[in-house]
Amino acid sequence: MKLSTLLKEISNMGIDISKFKVRVLKANCKGCEYDMINDDAVKIFDIIKIEYSGYLVGKTHYELLGKLSTMGFKCRIWAHNDLAIKIGLDKHGMMTCVKDHEELI
Repeated sequence: MKLSTLLKEISNMGIDISKFKVRVLKANCKGCEYDMINDDAVKIFDIIKIEYSGYLVGKTHYELLGKLSTMGFKCRIWAHNDLAIKIGLDKHGMMTCVKDHEELI
C-alpha cells in the first residue's frame, strides 16, 4: 500500500493528521523505502525513521539522503545489526531524519 493511500484510509476513519503537533513515520519495508520517499505524502511528517535495505534493490542510502535533504530533512545513519556492518552502511542500516528546525516553527 502506498503511503498516500494509507493516509487516505486513516482520514476516512475520521482522524485528521494535520491536528497532530508532531508527525512521525517509522518505515521498515525491505526495499520499498526507495519508492516510499517519492510519495509526496512523506512531506507531512516531521520525523522519519527508516530501516533501509538498498542491497535488496541495488540501491544505496545516498538516494534516500538526497531526496530527504531536498524536503528539508537532516538525517543520521547508523548500523543496527551485524549485516549493516558486514555489507556496509551505504547498503543497509537505520536512518533517522528530522525536518530542519526552522520549518517546524
